[in-house]
Amino acid sequence: MRRMILLAAVSGAFAFSAMATFGCAACGERSTLAAAGTAAYAVLLAATLWQGNHPLVRVALLASSGFHLGLVSVMAGRGAVCGLCIACAACCFTATAVALWGDRARWGLVPAVMPWTAGLALALPQPEFPPLEPSERLRITVYEQADCPYCDLLKHRVMPEAMRGLSAVEVAYTPADGVAFVSRTPTLVITRGSARRILEGLPSPAELRAEVLALQGGMP
Repeated sequence: MRRMILLAAVSGAFAFSAMATFGCAACGERSTLAAAGTAAYAVLLAATLWQGNHPLVRVALLASSGFHLGLVSVMAGRGAVCGLCIACAACCFTATAVALWGDRARWGLVPAVMPWTAGLALALPQPEFPPLEPSERLRITVYEQADCPYCDLLKHRVMPEAMRGLSAVEVAYTPADGVAFVSRTPTLVITRGSARRILEGLPSPAELRAEVLALQGGMP
């Protein structure tokens, strides 16, 4: 039973990583990081099928869990969360827990491996965002392209519905061409004071409204 759960969890991580390769909400439309992860999980899945209780499989799972932990922290900090990446991380965490279950000595590997790979993920190059202009007024800067249908949906459907009843919100639209940190359009940069949130891709009206209210302290 334990072996079946371990195989199912590693297979899930492989599948979610493969799907994220073709569309990651945090990395952009096509993610080279997810592609590398897919290759790594293919090797790990083969090793798990061969001998799931091998020490190297446990170390590989711990290293992967640490890396995912770092990536989740980066996504949370950027405000751009990918559901596929979160699902992949959850599968990896599950596989790691199953691999370490029942042996206290194995858990000693956690502080020896995970912090290093988490730090590696945190050390990945991050996009350079424009400098913050301290202001008590909430501002939404939308980076768009002329031929982007999602940008049109944002401007004419999502934004009016999300902003209904909200005051003191400044919205500006600017071309995304040549902006280094924009990997997909629309990209929304929501700022107030020293706080900043990034939404990449087309958000739902509820999601956008929730982000605005969070920066406004819950007050419309």
